Amino acid sequence: MTTAPITRRGYMLDISRDRVPTSKTLRWLVTEVLAPLGYTQLELYMEHTFAHAGHDDVWGKASPLNAQEMRELDDLCAEHGIDLVPNQNVVGHMERWLQHDRLRHRAERPDLEEPTTLAPTPENAAFAQELLEGLTATCRTQAVNIGGDEPWELGTGVSQEDCEQRGLGTVYAEHLARIAAPWCDRGYRVQMWADVLEHHPDNAALLPDGIEPIVWIYESPTMLKRVRDPRAIPDSEVNRGLADGFARRLTPLIARGMAPWAAPGTGAWNSVAGRTANAWENIADAARALVDCAPPAGCERGGLLLTHWGDHGSWEPYVLQVVPLAYASVLARDPHGATQAQAHELAARIIGDAELKSVLDLGSLDTLLPLTALNATLLGHVFLGIELTEHDRPRADQTAAARKVIERVRARHAGAESGHAADLLQVADLADLCLDAATGPVPQSRIRQVLEGQRRAWSRTSRPGGLDDALQRPALMRR
Repeated sequence: MTTAPITRRGYMLDISRDRVPTSKTLRWLVTEVLAPLGYTQLELYMEHTFAHAGHDDVWGKASPLNAQEMRELDDLCAEHGIDLVPNQNVVGHMERWLQHDRLRHRAERPDLEEPTTLAPTPENAAFAQELLEGLTATCRTQAVNIGGDEPWELGTGVSQEDCEQRGLGTVYAEHLARIAAPWCDRGYRVQMWADVLEHHPDNAALLPDGIEPIVWIYESPTMLKRVRDPRAIPDSEVNRGLADGFARRLTPLIARGMAPWAAPGTGAWNSVAGRTANAWENIADAARALVDCAPPAGCERGGLLLTHWGDHGSWEPYVLQVVPLAYASVLARDPHGATQAQAHELAARIIGDAELKSVLDLGSLDTLLPLTALNATLLGHVFLGIELTEHDRPRADQTAAARKVIERVRARHAGAESGHAADLLQVADLADLCLDAATGPVPQSRIRQVLEGQRRAWSRTSRPGGLDDALQRPALMRR
């Protein structure tokens, strides 16, 4: 079955969870990965990693991109037919801003130890405009991503009474409209995450024309069926309907005449090793839903936005992103007919046959071991220091199979990015933590060794700001 290709193909890279790529790495990403794979859009997800004027206390230690670097990246993207879309979250995920006393009054819950959400006030809408003006000035594309996802504290503080009287969805949509309207009026396409909107669909009418909601799901249907522990999928508005896939979430927005984007994930974050089987099915679900859920006559189809997050300090090497990027490329061209073999051939041209084999080996580990949570693998959780229950523990044969893969990659690619990932996993496993109950803690010498290895690997691709924070995130490293 052949279907029309998805022409709007984007990639969003999180550069706010500590790891900010060097200019050299960004050039590699644009010229050697995205352009050959036929991508048309790049977004760098930012919270505090752009050098906004007057806010050096927020970004000073993060090695952020400055305006000149963004302009140079924009020029590079334009040379290769790629739109660099400025991406600045301006509602939730603002903890790096709100931790500063001079900004705490902007929080929905300034009483919290670590507030994350800006209150939905006209003053904060004006503050959002200030941030967006500075960033959009560096890019020629008439598009901007204003974020808006996961406003965890909304309706529990400053806006509580208003939300109780008029509804959280109404208050949220009106605030996003205040932020988006000036950009829509200037002819911009304004992207925003759809997780709140999906559960308050009637409030879509409050948003201005020009809004492009982004629907995200990062798990494949198969993976969701394999998760044995119901704690892994908490019953919340964000997770409700997750197992039904992209079609269920896209359809109501398309019916309202909107052009939603579908955002699957690389699946690599919280894994150290990647999750290639999950990535393929997740991306395929998104691409097929986009082409099967036809928009009303005269309405534009949305796009495919592959996302890579950096939860808990971006410990995963950049090379792990290449295979999912190739998956999204072939699936965008032929959502129902593309094959993994086609994608692997494209990925091998970028990273070579040997590194591809190691990446695929590492990416298979999550299929060999039990699954305990969304957006993670068992070894990733162990590495982060999340305690396993007896229910979570793999059988001896599963552990043995995983160790063989890790050792094979270490032997084949010592010193390469995939080899370093295998080293990290070896510290998480090899009977040093809790996969074998009879063993003791990881020796400090091993921890020091892996920390130094991460410093070396980081310095090859990323800026120094954020490294020390990243090294402290896994509980394993704080022992």
